[in-house]
Amino acid sequence: MPIQDIFEGFQGASETLVLEIGFGKGHFLRNYAKACPQYYFLGIERFLQWTRHTKKRLIKDECLNVKLLCGLAQDVLRDYFENDIFDEIHVLFPDPWPKRRHHKHRILQKPYLELFHQKLKSGGALHITTDHKDYFNDAMKAFETLKPGLFKVVEKQDYPFKTNYQIKYEREGRPIYFFQANKI
Repeated sequence: MPIQDIFEGFQGASETLVLEIGFGKGHFLRNYAKACPQYYFLGIERFLQWTRHTKKRLIKDECLNVKLLCGLAQDVLRDYFENDIFDEIHVLFPDPWPKRRHHKHRILQKPYLELFHQKLKSGGALHITTDHKDYFNDAMKAFETLKPGLFKVVEKQDYPFKTNYQIKYEREGRPIYFFQANKI
């Protein structure tokens, strides 16, 4: 899908496209979009309730540089977007599916990481944050299973914009794990 079709009528000067997968209540997405009105933002959320909630807040905040889609991110990305389109992809506090029998549902596994690589522009960045140490370790192992030369994984300390989960977990004193995978 050409970026012009998604953001028809958008008056921004930039061709920068930022994606957040699983935006929930949209706190991160809204604040980032307000701070960078020259960027295009796209959010994909699987729950209609949160898509509607976030849409209302975006309208209230007059964030005209954000579009929302409801669906499974892997299906939407695979079926509707060309390759090399996103400058940034954010996967922040994804469901860790902690039970072993549910691990197949995790978004941070090899097939999805390969899909993210296809959709990122050269030099683009995949930003990941979780409070679940086992999921973080498993995600790092998933990156190791990829063909060499797809991503360079680097530690990241924090983002200037936070999700509701991050704000809550910081108050509770939980450890938070940040990392970034840059497309080579």
